[in-house]
Amino acid sequence: MGLNQKYKVEIINEEKEPASFWKALGGKQPYPSCLNPDGTPMRPRFWKCSNATGFFKVTEIIEFCQDDLVDDDVIFMDCGPSTKIYLWSGPRSSTLELNFAKRTVQAYLAHFPEVDGQPHTRTFEDDVISIRKGAEPEDFRAFFVGWDKKVYKTMDIGNVFTRDHAIPWGRVVEGYTF
Repeated sequence: MGLNQKYKVEIINEEKEPASFWKALGGKQPYPSCLNPDGTPMRPRFWKCSNATGFFKVTEIIEFCQDDLVDDDVIFMDCGPSTKIYLWSGPRSSTLELNFAKRTVQAYLAHFPEVDGQPHTRTFEDDVISIRKGAEPEDFRAFFVGWDKKVYKTMDIGNVFTRDHAIPWGRVVEGYTF
């Protein structure tokens, strides 16, 4: 018995889906968007955080891609005043590097109350999302042209779900300056 004999195939155009379609999928969710609330394109800002030279260094990368997510580093990405800030860490990044990156994001939120001329009221505790390589959410991946999930199948990404970093969110590493 062929597929068409057992099941009825129905073509449904996007944005014309019946309620039963979305109910079967667990409810309709908004699409990830790269637009500000006013419809203008977001200009995400992407910073590489590394201590590879022996000093903690933060470098903004203007034209970034998936290959810039390096296993040994931490990055943070701000996608606009109405979005979260993503703090991404590679499987070989150090706890110290992650702690300095967290402190950098805290300083960024405190000292830059506007993004692209638009005010924000984001806080570290509520608006920073920590993610590990291999567990990137769809709304993060949407900012990378041509994201390829297969890239990680050929790389050692470690255990992205259990790596523990010593300092919890919202706590600053005391005594260090950068």
